[in-house]
Amino acid sequence: MCDGAPVIICAEDPVEDVLSTMDEYQVRRLPVIDEDRLVGISSEADIAHHAPDQDVADMVQAVTER
Repeated sequence: MCDGAPVIICAEDPVEDVLSTMDEYQVRRLPVIDEDRLVGISSEADIAHHAPDQDVADMVQAVTER
C-alpha cells in the first residue's frame, strides 16, 4: 500500500529536472507521463546515455551516498 502520490516525470521535463527528482526521491527509474498517458520509464542508464558526463557523475554520487 502506498502512502502518497507516485513520483513521475513529464515527457518534456529537462534532464536536470529528471536528475533532481531521482536524487530527491532516491529512485533509479521514473514513469514518464505525456498529458495523462504513461509513455515510458526513464532510468539512470537512459540518463547516462544522453546527459553530460558531469551530470551523470553527480547523479550517481548523490544516489549512492544515501
